[in-house]
Amino acid sequence: MTISNIAKVVQWDASKGFGFAEANGIRYFVHITALGHTSRPPKVGDTITVEIFGKNEKGPRIEKGHLEGVEIVDYYASNRGTKRLVYASGCKIYYTGDHYRTFSKIEF
Repeated sequence: MTISNIAKVVQWDASKGFGFAEANGIRYFVHITALGHTSRPPKVGDTITVEIFGKNEKGPRIEKGHLEGVEIVDYYASNRGTKRLVYASGCKIYYTGDHYRTFSKIEF
């Protein structure tokens, strides 16, 4: 069996900041903090590219991941800033330093 790092959000409670996603036939707990500083919270049907799967006494969880197609916001600036990372399907990541005027694909 091939292990995938792609999970689909199947349940999300925005008022509590957590939900569940499924990958590899397993249901994982996901907390909003595991997804970085996204421009919006997850919604059912979103795809998460998972960097770290974990498990604790309560069960499987996603420790770190990113929502595909949702930008990561530079919250460390005095305002939202102009820098963004945009995650696309197929594990493609793009950087824009000028608020979406130009994009550079990040190569690994």
